Amino acid sequence: MLLYVDGERALTDRVQTLFLSIYNETGRVVFRQRAPEQGKAELPGSLVLYPAQSAGELRIHATASESRAFADVIGEGWNVVTLRPGAQVSTSLVLQGGRLPDRDGDGVPDAIDRCDEPDPLQHGCGNGPDAGSELGFDDATVDGARDATRDSDADGPPSDSTRDAPSDSTRDTLGPDTTRDSSIDTAPCTPLSGTYTIDQNGGGTRTYQSFAGAISALRACGVSAATIFNVLAGTYNESGFAFPSVSSASAARPITFRVDAGATVRLVGAQSTYVIRIDTGAHDLTLDGFEIDGSVAANRLTAPYSAPVLFEGGGGQQRIVLRRLHVHDYAPTAWVSSYMGGVYMQITNSVGDITIRECLFERLQVGSTHTTQGVISLRNDTRSNLTIEGNRFFDVNLDAINIRSGAVQGLTIVNNQFVLSGTAAALDFYTGATLSGALYFAYNTVATTQTVFGASFSGTTPLQVVNNIIVGQGASLAGATFGPIDAHHNCYDGASAGTHGDATDVSGSAMLVRLTSPYDLHLASGNSACADQGTPLPNVGTDIDGDQRQSSPDIGSDERP
Repeated sequence: MLLYVDGERALTDRVQTLFLSIYNETGRVVFRQRAPEQGKAELPGSLVLYPAQSAGELRIHATASESRAFADVIGEGWNVVTLRPGAQVSTSLVLQGGRLPDRDGDGVPDAIDRCDEPDPLQHGCGNGPDAGSELGFDDATVDGARDATRDSDADGPPSDSTRDAPSDSTRDTLGPDTTRDSSIDTAPCTPLSGTYTIDQNGGGTRTYQSFAGAISALRACGVSAATIFNVLAGTYNESGFAFPSVSSASAARPITFRVDAGATVRLVGAQSTYVIRIDTGAHDLTLDGFEIDGSVAANRLTAPYSAPVLFEGGGGQQRIVLRRLHVHDYAPTAWVSSYMGGVYMQITNSVGDITIRECLFERLQVGSTHTTQGVISLRNDTRSNLTIEGNRFFDVNLDAINIRSGAVQGLTIVNNQFVLSGTAAALDFYTGATLSGALYFAYNTVATTQTVFGASFSGTTPLQVVNNIIVGQGASLAGATFGPIDAHHNCYDGASAGTHGDATDVSGSAMLVRLTSPYDLHLASGNSACADQGTPLPNVGTDIDGDQRQSSPDIGSDERP
């Protein structure tokens, strides 16, 4: 098991030692460890644990000390995880300052304590024939005084002669309640719903002072309806921003973290591989409006397979929207030289319905020793229904979009603007990428000196390359081996139509494109050879600014009024 431990920086900086305990479904200890054995704990950080159990539910408890002594406790955290035979499991735990609620005083927090009476070693609860009060079939004695309703089957005193019900009528929502744990009589954790505020200077029942606090509440309580975290202006210094899988979220109960209207929110504090991480299995999540500045030393990435925005490698992410993110100023020294990107998906399981919209990626640069990936980099397995829409890629010398191996089932790249340097391509494929389904590279404006498309992909469905402006001396559409594509209604300035795999030429020829400035690729006022020369496309009704497309649309990302 891989356990990631995090917490508020003011707390984690003080932690010298972690004392870890893991309990199984019956309440028995299956693992204890002090970490590290020598030296100071490095938090946030990851630990590899080997509990004496390979399947089933485990309850993890971490106690943080500012010395090597257990008595000097400054924080605690807990989580519940389910092991599957033969599967590697990754989970996380957020430390909170002080001690967690513990009504019987045995050192085991109420949230994971299955015993009515003090039992710090969790050897088994109660004194019934099954030695497990709430867990067995024939619990002949009344639960302890702490369990006010006696048990989940509510047969009350003086004895509990019948089996507890499969579900707990006093169920708390602090964690999974799959084993009739009515002895956990802590106050219920109400699932989140509606709008909350994240304000590092604020307070109140619906306000969190950090992302870590809001995320901890999501992990513990889940959601019962659409849930929005409105983030007020400021620079938030935390130890990475990892957004979890919340099982109760759904298309009808999405989770959104968004910047307050008119505010600037800067995220500072990278782990070695990410500033923002979308955890394995995360779903129905939107991140809207955040800024990541690569010139800030704390945002430097130090390990391979990394990115300012990273999809965790276990994959399974579904219905994720990244909107209006601003990722900028990653110089060659700000990240590692291989396996990196602005948004990076190195996955082992399929992801689907991923949308990257209205983001600004600028001044992202790699050095001559870097193994080039992409501003948006996709590797391995299957991606379905991927939409890249309305983004701006300015002054980047790595591929804007790089798809390396694996399969893409449905790809829509529309209304984007690209200003590329070096050998960068707007869209590059590498080593066995296979495309199928609806495939569009349309209504984009590309300024480059290279080919717009790099390398090649396989598949029988052609990529529709339609209504694009390509400008740049020496630029061309694609090399001779690229394909299959269906290219038409594209507008060229100083560029060649090039050749492509199906050997048909595009309908456009060299035509003047007037752009308002090098970094603003809107069509200038006045006549333009690209105006009104496009062909309508299904499901693309607006341009990069949200302006309505006309029946005879302009070519490129911008539709002039």
